[in-house]
Amino acid sequence: MSDIIKKATRESYGEALTELAEKYPELVVLDADLAAATKTSIFKKAYPERFFDVGIAESHAVTFCAGLAAGGFKPFFAVYSTFLQRAYDQILHDVAVQKLNVTMLIDHAGFVGEDGQTHQGLFDIAALLPVPGMTLLAPADDVELKQMLAFAYLYGEPLAIRYPAKICRSFGAEFRFGVWRRMNEISSDIALLAVGGRCLDAALDAAEILASQSIAAEVYNCSTLKPFDEDCLKALESKRLVITLEEGVKKGGFGEAVAARLRKPVCIGLGVDDKFVRHATVEQQLEENGLTADNIAGIVKSNLF
Repeated sequence: MSDIIKKATRESYGEALTELAEKYPELVVLDADLAAATKTSIFKKAYPERFFDVGIAESHAVTFCAGLAAGGFKPFFAVYSTFLQRAYDQILHDVAVQKLNVTMLIDHAGFVGEDGQTHQGLFDIAALLPVPGMTLLAPADDVELKQMLAFAYLYGEPLAIRYPAKICRSFGAEFRFGVWRRMNEISSDIALLAVGGRCLDAALDAAEILASQSIAAEVYNCSTLKPFDEDCLKALESKRLVITLEEGVKKGGFGEAVAARLRKPVCIGLGVDDKFVRHATVEQQLEENGLTADNIAGIVKSNLF
């Protein structure tokens, strides 16, 4: 697996899937009429006999994945977050109940800007966290995403990887399953828990703003949303303030789940309130929902003084 990971970190994840397929003949890829957008077209060109475009039929795609997995194949289903919602019943009954090795590649997760109100990928975290046996990952950058692909093939159980349409920048992230990795050298009783690259970017910038005002804040890359990092949770109990950041609805989301587990510190969840996000640029959507460095730093200061 390490060789595949090393190669994958240098290339697009569509090419990483293709490289995995060279080693693992059981790997197959499914798409729902969006191969060009999800980059599974790269895999399709290399392995047309192992690629299945089911058209705009996401519920069928998930059931098809379940059948393939039951038959010994390793299916990867690439789908926009907003369209995965059409297959919730099949995720529960056809995949999760049977604990099948199906990997869902949840593209366009989080804010998608001017794709429109209906295309915002804001509900997948809240939808998938309650599913028994489901593992949910959220890479911070391209490198971590490609490492997750190799992990997913060998994992053996239902797994979903959520990522945005565009990765904002590279953090040099190295995926470690089940670990919320601290991204700065600071030791503090304030912790910022970020889900995904854009939130991590904002959290690191907020930590710099706070540092310039002699306030220290630890920043964590929470790339494994389920299961939780139990060691990190235990350490967070001694904090004064914990703030979670996610591009998703707050109700039923990551922040709410973290707050439910923490007894002592003040825990504030940043994300999308009980509303649909309006048509705007990604930058405007982040600002309107409080996921900016200035807002995060302001919340920290208002809860300390």
